Amino acid sequence: MKLAADPQSKGRGVLIAMNDMINGARDTTKTDTTNVATFMSPELGAFGFIASGHNYFVRQTTKRHTSGSEFDVSKLDSLPRVDIVYSHSNADRVPIDAFVKAGAKGIIMAGTGDGSVHEWEEPGIVDATKKGVIVIRSSRVPNGPVTESLQRYADEGMLQSGTLNPQKSRVLLQLALTKTNDPKKIQEYFEEY
Repeated sequence: MKLAADPQSKGRGVLIAMNDMINGARDTTKTDTTNVATFMSPELGAFGFIASGHNYFVRQTTKRHTSGSEFDVSKLDSLPRVDIVYSHSNADRVPIDAFVKAGAKGIIMAGTGDGSVHEWEEPGIVDATKKGVIVIRSSRVPNGPVTESLQRYADEGMLQSGTLNPQKSRVLLQLALTKTNDPKKIQEYFEEY
């Protein structure tokens, strides 16, 4: 409660205070299945810490969030369908085709390394993007951004998630799809949020 009431918290977005650490929701992930000290920001670090009943901030995000967001879901009953496909050795297009057939408006590819996807998945991705499905490359790796690594990924219509993991990429894509289906604008959202 002290964190929420602290004037220093204003403008920092959603904060998570656990185990004397202050983390920003965008950068926080669960790091252990059972440990109570599980919520951490392993890549960029905590926003601050709590000691002797006082909040100490050491950083803040430069990304848009919460009250600075242009997304408003207050009048929506649901968000567009966005599914996650995990890429792995010998992965193929079957799950991509199934999600497109089920009505997916977007697909997050949880790739290896820098968001790499298996070559057997790529024909399904190309067909999905031709049908207007937005495909975002993300990574199963916990740290590091997904970048514009291969020109063929851009040629196939895939966008990149930056530092968002597959789960958070899914949420941002759902929000983005409430505004637009334009890949260029959606990529801007992933750079901005």
